[in-house]
Amino acid sequence: MNPEKIKNFHVKYTLNHPADNTAKSVGKGSLLFKHEAIMVAYNEREIIGELRERGASPLEITPVKKNWTLLPSVSRNMKLQILQSTSFNTRAGLSPTRAFEQVALSIKGAARIEINDALRGIAQGRSLVEALDLLGWYDESTIAILRSGESTGQLSLAIQTAVTHYGKNSDLLKLMFGAVIWTSLDIFMAIQAIIGTRFGLIPSVASQGITTDDPDVKINFEQALEQATLINDILLIGTGLCIVGLLLLISGLLSKNTEINNKCRLVLSSIPLLGPMLDNAALSSVMAVLSSLLQGGVKTGESLKIALRATKNRLCTAYLSTVGDQLQRGESIRKSFAIEPLEMSEKIVFQSCNDAQQLSTAMGNVGNLREEMAKKFAKKFATAALLVSLSYSGIAVGFSLWVVYLQNSAMMGGAQ
Repeated sequence: MNPEKIKNFHVKYTLNHPADNTAKSVGKGSLLFKHEAIMVAYNEREIIGELRERGASPLEITPVKKNWTLLPSVSRNMKLQILQSTSFNTRAGLSPTRAFEQVALSIKGAARIEINDALRGIAQGRSLVEALDLLGWYDESTIAILRSGESTGQLSLAIQTAVTHYGKNSDLLKLMFGAVIWTSLDIFMAIQAIIGTRFGLIPSVASQGITTDDPDVKINFEQALEQATLINDILLIGTGLCIVGLLLLISGLLSKNTEINNKCRLVLSSIPLLGPMLDNAALSSVMAVLSSLLQGGVKTGESLKIALRATKNRLCTAYLSTVGDQLQRGESIRKSFAIEPLEMSEKIVFQSCNDAQQLSTAMGNVGNLREEMAKKFAKKFATAALLVSLSYSGIAVGFSLWVVYLQNSAMMGGAQ
């Protein structure tokens, strides 16, 4: 597999004859014609080699850069439907490439503009997996599943597995963004309360002052006012840092840079309640991939390799690696899978399996169970985040109310 990523290049070159409608004579009396084209390749060397095979001389080769946007022009649901429709067409007997072309040609609008890149790649002799990778729509793990299927001659099955995996990944993203958005709302409510207290209540109390001749009461009031101001300032700074952190986290999760994206997911996995949520969601996805592959007749060892390429979660990677090691040492399949981090009930189910079909069913059931567990942790995290934000803003308001209490007590004491 080529370590570089396939991409589009804007190419200008010369030929000794007009090859298409972009051909323009270099000059009067010249036998050369200048051409322009969008070519698909891994690097410039590959394009130069292809041009020389045609008898052409390269003039300029420039990578085509895609404009980055915060919101993608094609939704994840649309991308999933395209992959799903391609899978349906392969089951109907079409080759994977032809199945995709049929789906792509039926698409209109913004998605068609982007999908033309994949069609161009196929027209230039690229494989279906290379064409899908060129789109940049599907994450690295989904492409890894497709590449594995391509290399083993089971691309049709790999497309079905990729559909399952991509759908699970979409659910995982919804959980992650849901947690981040809920936290953002909680922080927004907290900062509203803190700002109102710091720039509304405290200045109002300070301007009114305290009417008493008792020096101890005055000192206590001034100290309380200073403490309330300091606490609110600290909380404001802390909230500001949280907002900056959340913005960086969201941009990292939206980033197409795999390294940055993985680091952001690692940060999320270290947060209490959120970490178990992500682990369970990732394990659900891995079980769904294994279930699909085993049901399609892929051998256990090869299924493990594909699933390992399809996940970046540390818990899942460790689990799959341990299962693979035990299988190599001659341990039975059902005992190899019945290990940590699975729960006792899940281990019992795996140990009871007698064939690949039963193992596939068990994995599907465990995947569904883990998905439900992930959703429960997501709800717990949302509740915990709300309680923390209320406590956070409650500290600021509490100190300020203490100052108000001292002021009112002094006024009442003076009236008596």
